[in-house]
This record gives sequence, C-alpha cells and structure tokens, in this order.
Amino acid sequence: MSADVTRTAGFGAGPGGVATITVTASEEGWRANAHLLVLPTSVVLIDAPLLDRDAEVVERELAAVGTPLAAVIVTHPHPDHFATAARFGAPVRALPAVAAAIEKSGAQQIAASYAVTGISDAAPPAPRVEPTILPGPEVIDGVLFEFAEVEDAEASRQLVVRLPAEGILVAGDLVSAGVHPFLAGRALASWRAGLDQLRTPAVRVLLPGHGIPASDGTAVIDATADYLRRAEPELAAASGPHDLDTRLDAAFPELGGRRMHALQNVFLFP
Repeated sequence: MSADVTRTAGFGAGPGGVATITVTASEEGWRANAHLLVLPTSVVLIDAPLLDRDAEVVERELAAVGTPLAAVIVTHPHPDHFATAARFGAPVRALPAVAAAIEKSGAQQIAASYAVTGISDAAPPAPRVEPTILPGPEVIDGVLFEFAEVEDAEASRQLVVRLPAEGILVAGDLVSAGVHPFLAGRALASWRAGLDQLRTPAVRVLLPGHGIPASDGTAVIDATADYLRRAEPELAAASGPHDLDTRLDAAFPELGGRRMHALQNVFLFP
C-alpha cells in the first residue's frame, strides 16, 4: 500500500483560509500521518514520516503549495512521527519533554523500529529538536494556534494542536482512524480521559495520528475510545505476543496498521 494524500477540499478550508494536506504513510510506514497546514504565506508541517519514501510524497506536496516551510512540529517522541524531520530543512519544534526524549534516544528508536518491523531501508538520522512549543496560544503567520499537552496516553507526552478559528484539531496519536492504536504504554484508562478533552469545542476537521482525516471529529474520537475499551480485556487475557495479535486482529478485522503489532509487543512482552 502506497501513501495516501487527503486535502481539505473535501471539507472546505476554514474561515481563515487555512487548508490542510495530510500524507498518510504506506502500511510499511505504519499508516502514520504528516499534516501540512497551509497558512497565508507559509506552511507548518506537523509530524514527519518514518520512511524517506513517504517523506518524498510530503516534499512533492510542499513543492506544489509553493510557499516556504516555517517549521516541523513533532507531536510525540515515537519515530513514525519524527524520523525524517531533518530532511525538510526547517526548524523542528516540540514540547520540552518530547525534544529531550528524541535527543536522548531518537537515533536508537529509529534503528530499533526499522529492525523490529522488518524495514530494509537505510535509517535516517535523528533530527535536532528545539524545545520551543509550550502549552497555550501562539500566533504563526497570523493564525492562532492553541497547544495543549496530554500525559500518559498513547505516549507519555503528547502535543495536541487546535486552530480554533478553523475548527481544526490535530490530535496526534490520541486518535487513530481505521488503524490499530499503539498500546505499548498500557495507559488505556488515562488515554480515554485524554480523549474526553478533545470533544469540545466542536471539531470541524480532525487530523488523526494514523489513518485518514475526518470531517466528523466526534465519531473518530468515539471509535478510538471504543477500541481502547474493547482492547483492554484482550490485552489482559493475552498469553503472549502471538495471542494478542490474534485477539486484536479478530476483534478489529477492518483495521490497518498491523505492522505496529510487532513493535508494541516488544514493550508489552519484554
């Protein structure tokens, strides 16, 4: 499966004129998303793909937009969201805790994730990440961004980005659409509580961490919460990695992102 590109032409750009372009990586790239937010005179990229071949799709979309890339913002310290960030040539920004985690072990995470999930490509170098994203409002290219930090969900630290005037929510890996969420942290109860924070204000365009963007944000949030509720007893009952894989695939046969099972099992069954 190759990368998919989703544009807000299907939803309509927001009242401030901000459009979004989402590159959903190939199955080998774990169906992770890189979101281009097209601002009045520049572009902000939220998350960068795991694989260079998927990053090339992002670069083609950037070239088609024709305005400079102001920054790459990383939502959390998992390699499918930061591995290729350095290749774009723009400042890479994140929450301080996220930046520190990538500085400490980013290169090792990229290499390990390639090895465990059977990726034969050469691993890209880890980016240098500036710890300059702080919870609260920030204006970028005349557009109001609201940054929030969520703890102990899919990752120990997760950045959530809202563009309130546009009704755009970038949910990071708090939300997956049509893809198995990554359960390695086992923090399912606090993750569900984090999802509750996303329901208001109303979401016009929801950009998930994995899978295809949606115009019905509440439905996608609800689907992720339902997955976590249904996966919790399967995780508790699983006797080992193969048993858990079988249980999750049987419970959710319609979902993609199965290549992530091998990596999450490294953490769940050390």
